Amino acid sequence: MIKRVKALNMNEFVSRHDPSLLLIIEKEFPGTRCVGGKYSAEGHTITLYQEDIEIQCQRSLGSLDRLEEYTWIILTHEIGHALDKELTVLSEELWSTGNPKILYQIEVNAWDIASN
Repeated sequence: MIKRVKALNMNEFVSRHDPSLLLIIEKEFPGTRCVGGKYSAEGHTITLYQEDIEIQCQRSLGSLDRLEEYTWIILTHEIGHALDKELTVLSEELWSTGNPKILYQIEVNAWDIASN
């Protein structure tokens, strides 16, 4: 579970990258998919979903021993989306064409930005 202290540190981290970006932490994703985090351009917000992150961590790593690190990876990836200057154009193209290569590019961009 993401503790309040960690959430405060995460908020500081987000603010250093973009002071106008808002971080929201919720219990679970409101759907049937297992979504650890989501960036919303409309509200310029990142939402992390605690229980979904725990499920992903357990499935990917076999335990929750590295949950904190896994959560930071999810957060950093979502910051990558938020800072992607091509996201709007790529999202519009994805919506109009449904081309999975565009979705791939959106995700690659986020990981590339996150790694810097």
